[in-house]
Amino acid sequence: MTTALESIQLDTMTIPVRRSSRRKSMGITVDRDGSIFVAAPNDCELDKISDYVRSKSVWIYTKLFEREQLVSDEPHVKQFVDGASFLYLGQAYRLKLMDRSEDDLKPPLVLADDWFLLDRNEQNKASTLFRRWYALQGLPLVEAAVKELSDRIAAPSAIEIRDIGFRWGSCTAEGKVLINWRAIQLPIRILKYVVAHELVHLLHRNHDADFWTHLQRVMPDYEERKTWLAHNGESFAAEF
Repeated sequence: MTTALESIQLDTMTIPVRRSSRRKSMGITVDRDGSIFVAAPNDCELDKISDYVRSKSVWIYTKLFEREQLVSDEPHVKQFVDGASFLYLGQAYRLKLMDRSEDDLKPPLVLADDWFLLDRNEQNKASTLFRRWYALQGLPLVEAAVKELSDRIAAPSAIEIRDIGFRWGSCTAEGKVLINWRAIQLPIRILKYVVAHELVHLLHRNHDADFWTHLQRVMPDYEERKTWLAHNGESFAAEF
């Protein structure tokens, strides 16, 4: 038998608690209609459930964003036109279409003088060019963050910047760390949180108490960075 007489407050959301004598662990469900509830064993303390919900805040906001994208009549899709805004390390830069001569050896997309400059003749390839640009610029930034943090966490077998869907980062069973190219749009301190999060996953596969303890040890303000990402990440997740 389940009940829903208790609730957990996460920012402005009130999340019902459904207890069951059959449950042995906690779990969070985001239904298709956007409703959320947390399921827990009958004997689980409410404070422990609250801590669990807060530890899952990034996952909750990501799931809600995924749902909004699926049901939205006007998905947030970037337009590669003059004046369009694109983010890099938390700062917005405008796009300017340029006419290039055939002997111009510059890449078709560059960031210069606070503008993204795109060869007008390559406008139909802009999505690919931007993704490639973020990956190229982002790799040394991520490598530097790994170098800064790995001595206190773990070193990955390899690092890649690529499209991994709605996840900001991931790590494989072989120890490879994957960072979403979209994460290169984030402020550098938030990007470092994403990197640290995945490095800790090399040691702790699940978001258990040991995971968060280790992350706090190497990044004492991780909770503030995690909350910032949960609240603001949608602004950096447009479709290219």
